[in-house]
Amino acid sequence: EYKARKETEGDWVTMGVLYYKAPHKTSSSGNEYSIWKLTDLKGEIKTVTVFLFGQAHKSHWKLPLHKAVGLLNPKIMEDRQSSQSNKGEVTICIDHPDKLLE
Repeated sequence: EYKARKETEGDWVTMGVLYYKAPHKTSSSGNEYSIWKLTDLKGEIKTVTVFLFGQAHKSHWKLPLHKAVGLLNPKIMEDRQSSQSNKGEVTICIDHPDKLLE
């Protein structure tokens, strides 16, 4: 089983199909952001949670479900839940609109 590392060598892309979008939220500092889930649609479906902040949220929050997307060099976020239900899942984020490819 692959574990996400905070540091990666070179450029990398995460690809998946957008299958879930939570209603956009507002942080305590007043900034809006989005939470999405991507899937690989393969076998035991694995998911990746994606947070879109700043200009990435402003540019892409209207993207429709069921779109294939690529995320260039997303940041791996700390796991805030130690729940067994999300074991092995990864949470990543982007803050620049050019990091999301349709």
